Amino acid sequence: MELALLEELLRQTVHAGEAARLADGDWLRRIVARLAERRRWAPGGVQRVVREAAGT
Repeated sequence: MELALLEELLRQTVHAGEAARLADGDWLRRIVARLAERRRWAPGGVQRVVREAAGT
């Protein structure tokens, strides 16, 4: 699940034209913390979980 969430985070971030955010340690820590809370169970699918965590 962790790899699926990471892959989707990368996909969504790059697709949104926000790839530079991946170098922002504070932003990345916040998103990873949110995703860590939901990594065992992802209702609605990985895309939805990442979209909600990233606020996109």
